[in-house]
Amino acid sequence: MATPAEAATSVNWVTVVASSALVSAIVNVGWNALSKAMDRRRENVKERQRVEHVKLEIVHQLEAFVRRCRNHSNDIHDGLNDYYHHHDDAFQRVGTIAFVFDPAPKWEELPVSFVAPIKVMPNQFADCDMWIRGMAEYSGIDDAYQFELERVAVYGLKALRTATAIKREINATYDGGAELEMAERAFMELIEKRGQSFANVGGSMTLIPELEAMFKAEILDMNA
Repeated sequence: MATPAEAATSVNWVTVVASSALVSAIVNVGWNALSKAMDRRRENVKERQRVEHVKLEIVHQLEAFVRRCRNHSNDIHDGLNDYYHHHDDAFQRVGTIAFVFDPAPKWEELPVSFVAPIKVMPNQFADCDMWIRGMAEYSGIDDAYQFELERVAVYGLKALRTATAIKREINATYDGGAELEMAERAFMELIEKRGQSFANVGGSMTLIPELEAMFKAEILDMNA
């Protein structure tokens, strides 16, 4: 039979062993939780990087569209100049322009609220083209190309500003280049001239629907 001292020693060792096991269990639980948190953080970083790369691809395609708009606009200006100088082949070099995302970005990787206003732009661009084709039946060819200048200015500028906003969001602050800067200035200059003409004649001129709605809203704001 154990003496009181031996019994106390046995109890103390049991306490030590139990305490060690408890501490070990707590440490293991804590480490597992920390490990899972670190894994989640790494996965979140990877997910954010994946999403940002998708957004960067969208930026590149938007900027490419802006450059095509600028080139298309230059061709139209040259064609109009030739037309007003009575050249029979004035618009021979003026082709068409498409607004498509090719290859298609991984839209499903992005929030709907982000995707929706971007994906709708090509449809709006195409709808405006249909409006111009309809107007061409009642107007001269030079008027139709003036409408086309408005279309590429409106959507080229919209695409450029969308690309700039996305770059700011993902901290992709690279320089878009002089070509994009010149395109922005040209688009804004055309839109401002149209707006001034629209105001001078009290709104009694035909513009593409996007510009007409914009200028009417501006007039209403000024009157208010």
